[in-house]
Amino acid sequence: MIRRKVPNRWSHSLELAAFLEYHVSALEADEVRHNLMLGILGGRFALKLRLWSIGDPSACAIQTPGYPLILGPLSRGQCRQLADGTRDLGLPGVVGNDETATWFVERASELGQRFRDPIPRRIHALREHPRYPGAHGHARVVGPADSANCAAWLLAFFDEAVPNEPKPSRADRGNGPRRPLSLLDC
Repeated sequence: MIRRKVPNRWSHSLELAAFLEYHVSALEADEVRHNLMLGILGGRFALKLRLWSIGDPSACAIQTPGYPLILGPLSRGQCRQLADGTRDLGLPGVVGNDETATWFVERASELGQRFRDPIPRRIHALREHPRYPGAHGHARVVGPADSANCAAWLLAFFDEAVPNEPKPSRADRGNGPRRPLSLLDC
C-alpha cells in the first residue's frame, strides 16, 4: 500500500463530483435553508471539504477543515450516527437547521466532545423588494469607491453574526465570488 503525504486531489474531485450529483438537487429544493452549504459546495474551497453522505439525497454534511461542521436536513438518528463517525476529528463547532445541531451535540457530548454555548440563528427569506419604512433613497450596487466602507461593515457584521468563526484572511477577502451588495443612498 502506498501512503501519500499530500491528498490525491484527482480522486477527491471525483468524490466531490459524485457528492454534488447526489445531493445538490435535493438541497436546492429548499435553497434558502441550505444556502450556506450550497454556497460552500460551489465555492473555491470545495476541493478541501470533508464530505458525508448519510442515506437519502438530502441527508449530508460538509466541513472545511478548521471551520464548523455544516449539517444538511438530518434525522435525530442520522445526527447521532454522524457524531459517532466524527468523534476523533476535533470539530470546532457545528451548525444546522432546526434541531440538527442540538441532536448532533447531544450525542457528541455523550462521547466526550465539548462545544461552546449555542448561538441561535434564524433564516430569513426575502420574497419581495425590501422597503424600510421612513428610509429615503434607493438601493444600488456597491462600487470600487465603496470598498473600504463595505469591507469594514462586512467584518463588523461577521463579528456580530458569527463571533466564534475565523475571519477570512486579508488575501482571501477579495478572492470570493463576486455578488452585488446593495446600499441605500440617502
